[in-house]
Amino acid sequence: MFEIGIMFKIAGIIICSVLMVILGRIDRKKKLPTGVKLIFQVLISLIIVYSGVRIEFLRAPSSSSGGYLYLSYLSIPLTVIWLISITNSIGQADELGDITPYIVFIASLTFLVVSIIQRQGLILAEVLSLIMAAISFIFIKYLPRGKFSSYYMSFGFILAVIAIVGVSKSTAALTLLIPLLILGVPIIDSSYSIVVNYAR
Repeated sequence: MFEIGIMFKIAGIIICSVLMVILGRIDRKKKLPTGVKLIFQVLISLIIVYSGVRIEFLRAPSSSSGGYLYLSYLSIPLTVIWLISITNSIGQADELGDITPYIVFIASLTFLVVSIIQRQGLILAEVLSLIMAAISFIFIKYLPRGKFSSYYMSFGFILAVIAIVGVSKSTAALTLLIPLLILGVPIIDSSYSIVVNYAR
């Protein structure tokens, strides 16, 4: 039997992933203003936060609190920033070409190894689902570009959630560092796009 806390997390992940897909589809059809889309992303992120998925601590080897720096009241805003940053990085990566499924696939493989090492069943189930989805998207490249771009926002969101859920073991630093290295190009690209959009 699953604990109540885990059930809340699973429900939150499923609900918020679906909401991100819906938001992505609406954005693709209606071209939502950046501010409006950001508001909805914040609301969805808050749902997942209050379901129990949040960044509660960071690795701090020099800290007197057992090697961890507990975030306290900074936990919620930092979690929301993390979720939105990775979500938009993956969501906008397709502007560089049809590389999003490949980025998701590589990042998911990284998480797969980490989840096996840490024996985290919840992460393993999510990662396997994401890997299968990424492979499916890779093999249907012949469809018009952007056909499935509305799903990429959800992919980024799930990757961000997986990273947070994985930050509970001693290998947490790798859990966050490796995906950041993998997602470096789309993160830089999306950051540049955001700056340009606001500059206009």
